[in-house]
Amino acid sequence: MKRAFSLKWSFAQYLIVCLVVAGLLCLLTALPCEILRNALGEKYRDYYESDAFLWSYVVDENGNTVGKTRIGITAPDGSAVTLEDYMEPRDRMIYTLLQYYPLLMPLYFAASVAVTSVLFYRRRLKRPLEALDAAAGRIAAGELEFAVEVPGRDELHRLGESFDTMRAALAENSRELWRTLEDSRRMQAAFAHDLRTPLTVLRGYDEFLLKYQGRLSEEKVRGTLETMHASIERLERYTQRMGAAQKLERL
Repeated sequence: MKRAFSLKWSFAQYLIVCLVVAGLLCLLTALPCEILRNALGEKYRDYYESDAFLWSYVVDENGNTVGKTRIGITAPDGSAVTLEDYMEPRDRMIYTLLQYYPLLMPLYFAASVAVTSVLFYRRRLKRPLEALDAAAGRIAAGELEFAVEVPGRDELHRLGESFDTMRAALAENSRELWRTLEDSRRMQAAFAHDLRTPLTVLRGYDEFLLKYQGRLSEEKVRGTLETMHASIERLERYTQRMGAAQKLERL
């Protein structure tokens, strides 16, 4: 027995894989950027620290020296001196750009969701939806002698099985309708055949009476009328049977 899968779980699997890939891309982006940024910083850090800071001794309230600290030197315009001020223009541009690499992280994850959606549609939804659309078109066109086959083992596959059950039911109803119509046609043909005999008898005796009226004996006329009466009763029975058969068809 084939195991059934859920589209929700399948989509979650695709999403997990894409998020893991996005996380790896973030890691592969962050490590080189940090390494390169630190390398550029170390290249100019000695110049920066020697010019941008002064050592100052720290004394307590009794005037004893208890340590020393660094004091940042400000630029002539009053702004603090930064590491970038000591870098060459090319290195400064690279160092500045590298500090914005975290902005790529949301783009990676947004791209992972988009890729997940595209892959999920193309690999799990496209073929089943095309198969269902084609089956619906053939059913609408009155073509019922085929099998609805939807690949997979998920909800769309079960929907395809329901489609096939509906198609089979419609095909059986169509065959039953044709059988009913054919039975009705044969029954009407049989009734029409049976009606011809009494009608032929009535027409023949009617013409006989019209032609030989006044020249027939009373016994001959009476026998002819009895034969016509029997044919009329036969016609009445056929009419009643046809009415009963039509009632049965309506039921």
